[in-house]
Amino acid sequence: MDLFILIATFFANFMLGLLVLLRDAKSGMARSFILLCVFIDIWLVANFITNHALDIAINVAANKLAFVSAYSILLSAVLFTFFFPHRRDISRRRAWVLSSVAVIALLFSATDAVTGTVIQQPGGVLDFSVGPLLWLYVVGALFFFGFIAWNLSARHDRDKRESAQAHSVLVAFLLTAALVMITNGLLPLVGLGWGATRFSPLATVILVGAISYLIARRGLFDIRSATVRTLSYAASLLTLSVVFYSIAYLISATVLNGDITKVVDVNPIAIILVVGFAFALAFQPTKRFFDTVTDGIFYRDQYKVEDFFARFGEVLTTTDDLRNLLQSAATELATTLKLDQVFFWLHPEEGVIERHLAAGTPGHPTLTSRDIAMLDDYAAGASTSLVNPELLGDQHRALRKLLHQNGIAVVMPLRHRDTTFGYVALGNRLSGTYTDRDRDTLAGATNELVIAIQNALSLREVKAINATLEERIALATKQLRRSNAKLRHLDEVKDEFMSMASHQLRTPLAGVKGNLSMVLEGDMGPLFPKQEQVLRQAFTSSDRMAGLVSDFLNVSRIQTGKFVIEKAPFDLHAAVKEEIDLLKPIAATHQMTLQFNVDGDDFAVTADESKLRQVVMNFVDNAIYYSHPNSTITINLVRTKGAAMLTVVDTGIGVPKAEQARLFKKFFRAKNARTQRPDGTGVGLFLAQKVIASHHGSLIFHSEENKGSTFGFRLPTHPHVAGHTIERGSASTRE
Repeated sequence: MDLFILIATFFANFMLGLLVLLRDAKSGMARSFILLCVFIDIWLVANFITNHALDIAINVAANKLAFVSAYSILLSAVLFTFFFPHRRDISRRRAWVLSSVAVIALLFSATDAVTGTVIQQPGGVLDFSVGPLLWLYVVGALFFFGFIAWNLSARHDRDKRESAQAHSVLVAFLLTAALVMITNGLLPLVGLGWGATRFSPLATVILVGAISYLIARRGLFDIRSATVRTLSYAASLLTLSVVFYSIAYLISATVLNGDITKVVDVNPIAIILVVGFAFALAFQPTKRFFDTVTDGIFYRDQYKVEDFFARFGEVLTTTDDLRNLLQSAATELATTLKLDQVFFWLHPEEGVIERHLAAGTPGHPTLTSRDIAMLDDYAAGASTSLVNPELLGDQHRALRKLLHQNGIAVVMPLRHRDTTFGYVALGNRLSGTYTDRDRDTLAGATNELVIAIQNALSLREVKAINATLEERIALATKQLRRSNAKLRHLDEVKDEFMSMASHQLRTPLAGVKGNLSMVLEGDMGPLFPKQEQVLRQAFTSSDRMAGLVSDFLNVSRIQTGKFVIEKAPFDLHAAVKEEIDLLKPIAATHQMTLQFNVDGDDFAVTADESKLRQVVMNFVDNAIYYSHPNSTITINLVRTKGAAMLTVVDTGIGVPKAEQARLFKKFFRAKNARTQRPDGTGVGLFLAQKVIASHHGSLIFHSEENKGSTFGFRLPTHPHVAGHTIERGSASTRE
């Protein structure tokens, strides 16, 4: 009977402690609980040996061990109350005092003054005597038990749930202590003998049963998951052991005919390696099989993780409205995990969430900004992805009370790029407690939630930006239309002014130019050299003014659609040469030389001669004004198959690369050109492009700043050849 009681209580205590430790080996609560269970088992074994005559020396040692282990149980229980029902801090001074008292008590409990003596009477009967200081041992035990009661009954701002948990354990300790004191102290003291101590193991059933009840009903530990893992490992090891033993037996019986000496000569290391390798290969498949079997037994009423994530993923992708997304996700979590409530809280975000956003299952509690600030303070200093109020220490008692008052069992911070932007609050399970399987599932669901919520927030931000942009675009479009209409009107007024001014200037300029020509030709008598020089400069300026007037008239005609190309056959070579001859005096005044190169002999074209002459004049004139003194400007006229090509090459200031794309726009001039020649108009190149395009030709242009430019055109010799482009230089030139 004694042995049965010992075995039953020993394994009950040890298995419970082991299951708790397997669940969370790093938890102070789990470690202190397994320590309590181990000392209880040591005390049980010591009591059993003490009460059964084996050897007097063993009985004496066991008797002392029983007294020491009894104090060890009380000390480990004190340690357990510092972690149950939540962790509480202890000052260094108190820890030092408790440690000193514990060491003294343990040493004192092993002396004969406490344990008394054990004498074996004739016939093997053990006779126990009471130590003279046993009463002091009892006083010390009462002191430690009082400390346990203080830790479990002190309020420390604890809520009702924690108080119920602590009081349940306190009652279990009281009943257990009372029975132990009666069987191990009171009865021996009144002269009933030490035989009553054999019933002490029954007292531990109360404590073990009470804590087991709290584990199963109040959710302090995940006993189901630990049980499943333990059974799976045990079944795997047992199965493989039976299989290997059976194989060895069959080999011995059939191959060796029962003669085991035949394998003596085999290297034992080789046998160990073969058996170990076979065991390693077979263990994982065997464990997977028993995992499936135990899951089917213990989790047959549970959800399938794969099915949950499939539904959850569909929920997160079926809507882009943030509130609907949160409500649907909360409903799915509550339905699958059988929770009484689930709700979300998202922080305000500029341009996306003006105020905090709370959404979840119907009837969920409302947290204030102060409550969330308390959560933020905790989350900022905690790296855990799951907040369990049961594991919060005394420094977070206000947060623990807040969560319990609102029925929140678990809080999961939502983090993105190390920043907490919200929380998921989950209530209590309708049946059972949260398991490790639930926590793993919630961790995976949280990752998907963060992605889905960030996507929804981004979409909401994009929509907000789009709405703002649409308003701005509508306003800007309205303003642009007004500005455009005004600019069109100003452009029309400008074109009308240019046309009118050009027409009005054309007649007097013709008179001035004609009179100057007559004087220079000697119709008014001979001229002195200085007079001729001045008059020729005046004629050149009036001729230039006439060209500008003609340019402005052509621009006006282009704008009004009255620009007409009058084609007729003529010799391009002769026309170009005449223009060059006219510009040579101007080049000479700038200390420049015009070099004309001709390659070919047939330059007959059908085109508008006056407008082409104007193009040539503009190209050469630009080269003169934008080149450096004492430089040569080269004009090349080349006859190619089906076309005539003219290029004007200078070594002047060039065109900046950033401005080349706008060079042929109306009235545009590069910055360095405006500096070099402030009186330019910016219409020459614009007209050149229009003229060449009207002849189905292509412009030639490439330039490099401070190294010079090449301007020209390629003109078809047959009028029906089509196409107009601007031929630009290579990548080394600025385009």
